[in-house]
Amino acid sequence: MVEEHINKLLFEHDCVIIPDFGGLITHYAPARIHPVKNTLTPPSKRIAFNEKLKLNDGLLISTLAYERKLTTEAAQTEVNAFVRQLQDSLLQHQRHELKGIGIFRYNAAQKLEFDYVPADNFLNDSFGLPELLARPLETPDAANSLRTLLQEKRTEQPAPLTTLTWRRRLRKIYDTAAVVVIAGLSVTALYVLSLQNEYSQSSLNPFAVLNIAANTVAPKPATLEEQITAIYPEETPAEFTATDNISPINSAATEEIKSTEVESTPETLPTAESPASAGLVETNKNVAASKTEKLKTENANSAAVAIVAVPAVAPAKKLGINIKEATDRYYVIAGGYSTLPKADYSRKVANRFGAQGRIIFPFGDGKLYRVSIADFDSKEEALVYLPKLKINYGKNIWILKY
Repeated sequence: MVEEHINKLLFEHDCVIIPDFGGLITHYAPARIHPVKNTLTPPSKRIAFNEKLKLNDGLLISTLAYERKLTTEAAQTEVNAFVRQLQDSLLQHQRHELKGIGIFRYNAAQKLEFDYVPADNFLNDSFGLPELLARPLETPDAANSLRTLLQEKRTEQPAPLTTLTWRRRLRKIYDTAAVVVIAGLSVTALYVLSLQNEYSQSSLNPFAVLNIAANTVAPKPATLEEQITAIYPEETPAEFTATDNISPINSAATEEIKSTEVESTPETLPTAESPASAGLVETNKNVAASKTEKLKTENANSAAVAIVAVPAVAPAKKLGINIKEATDRYYVIAGGYSTLPKADYSRKVANRFGAQGRIIFPFGDGKLYRVSIADFDSKEEALVYLPKLKINYGKNIWILKY
């Protein structure tokens, strides 16, 4: 009877003390899912035992006397009898079970232990909530499905090739061939263009590019003046003198005059001729002489014009490789270096490409060794040749007066 009354008190109270035995304590347990059984358990109260709570708080005795309509002494006597029965069962069987609550037992050290046995849900808020079974959904395995599909396809007979299938295959072949041809033409065009020094061709014939590429010969390293003369033959380098420019023109004029005189000399006729014939011969001689004089005058004038057109330029002052003092000249600088060995190496590389490399030592507050690839007497002359030098030596070169 006392056992049933304790079970009822656990629904309404969090702690029920059994005098001279211990106390049963309840605590909240949230809802949980069992991973093996796949069950969903609602929130509940779990019960624990504390054997140190032996002091009578009057809850068990007073409620028992009220429910059974007993006196307090009679209720206490009944509770004491229940406790003695419980202790005797533990001493005799080493265990005792409170139905719907749990099991009391002695361990190897003769200590009292309590194991909660979930039976009734003592949480009033969860009244009417049963334990639910939540089975997981079985999804088909993707790997097994793929194997099944592959096996089905293997067992099926191959479909006959239709006209549409052949067209698709031919289209794929055409597309592949077109891609290969376009790629080959692109590579060939890039290779042909890489062989050219200049990409703007004057001819509209596409095969002219191949002829030009085949006839292209790598130029030999030359000096700066030779490179400029080869690229721009109409320009006269500063080292040439007026005499060098005049002598070819005079010699050409003389040769032309001599050739004219030879071509204009009439043939010698026999002496036995009529007076009319003699007069005709004399007239031809006069005409030839006048033509010869006219040609001589024109050639002399052209030579004079050529002499006037080419001004006399004084030869440039000879400079050494290392420039340590101001020379009042204009140098085309290709780069600056912090050490002399690096600058000397750059000068040697520039000389391989035909430049007249010089090293300008640091001056003023500067600390860089500048490498010059050309030098001029005036700024105007340097500016004239600067665009031509940029073609061979890059666009980063600049002019320095020192």
